[in-house]
Amino acid sequence: MSIFCTATINGTDHYVSTDEIADIHMWKSEIVSISQITTSLQYEYGGYLRPIYGTVEFLPTLFEGAWPPPQTISFLVEVGDDEANKNKIVYSECSLQTFTQDKVVYKILGESDGASYGDITFTGKLISVIDWACDALGIMYNTDNVSRVDYFDVNFTNTNKRKIMDILSEACAFASVYFYRDGYTLRFMDMLDSVGSMSLDEFDFTPNTYLGRNDVSLLVGGASSITGSTPSSNVTINVVPWHNTNSNIVSALTDIKTTIEKSIITVEIADDETVIDFGTSVTVHDDSCQDEITGTFVVTKNNIYYSHDTDRLIIEGRGTIT
Repeated sequence: MSIFCTATINGTDHYVSTDEIADIHMWKSEIVSISQITTSLQYEYGGYLRPIYGTVEFLPTLFEGAWPPPQTISFLVEVGDDEANKNKIVYSECSLQTFTQDKVVYKILGESDGASYGDITFTGKLISVIDWACDALGIMYNTDNVSRVDYFDVNFTNTNKRKIMDILSEACAFASVYFYRDGYTLRFMDMLDSVGSMSLDEFDFTPNTYLGRNDVSLLVGGASSITGSTPSSNVTINVVPWHNTNSNIVSALTDIKTTIEKSIITVEIADDETVIDFGTSVTVHDDSCQDEITGTFVVTKNNIYYSHDTDRLIIEGRGTIT
């Protein structure tokens, strides 16, 4: 797995990486490091799989002819086996933080969440909310991997002024749907389903972390509620209901309960592996514990670290441990 970065400085594209790569372009080794690029679900049961960015540190030689470094540059990060087969991770404006004779540090700002809207009513199917949001954001969407968007009913009035992405995220989370940015497309996935599968053995990963399932006593959506699997835990999950009938809300809460009561599995995989797609069902055979265990989970989180010293990829998701 290699990292391909295009830094646009004063209108000129510069092809850079953490290591020198001779491909279609010559990718110069002028990135010292990129701090953790990670993703986090806005709600533990779905919604926007929000990317979280940090900083990128360049060698000063990148800014030859453009010194001092400009306040703003554009930055495209892609990863893949070679230049012809790579996936976009982020395209963002970056803001200058600090520079010395040894390094230039920019903050990666990330993509916009769109304009703010209030006093808007949604009725019909979830797909109508997706269509509205993506039209307002000016981006495309793909729902090939989640059928429930076409039949899941919504009936909700948004009264508070909120960003488009936050409105969409809340609606999708209620339906146990999550989505992520893939270039200029939002891709929607089902929290209760997977797309594709793979298996990892002891040579593919370092020792893992396993978290027990959530102890939930009650799930509440407006005036409706259902009991969790651990009533004595006194843990209540409050969900904003995107419907006004008890049967619809209870059905949605039941699906949410299924998700949040699964175990969380975190795996750091070998640095020669490529990025694993969200929604992939991963089975891990781990004999590093007291006894051999098998964990199966669906990937809903990627943490990526890039530096001259090492590349690290950590994946996470909810599933079962046996």
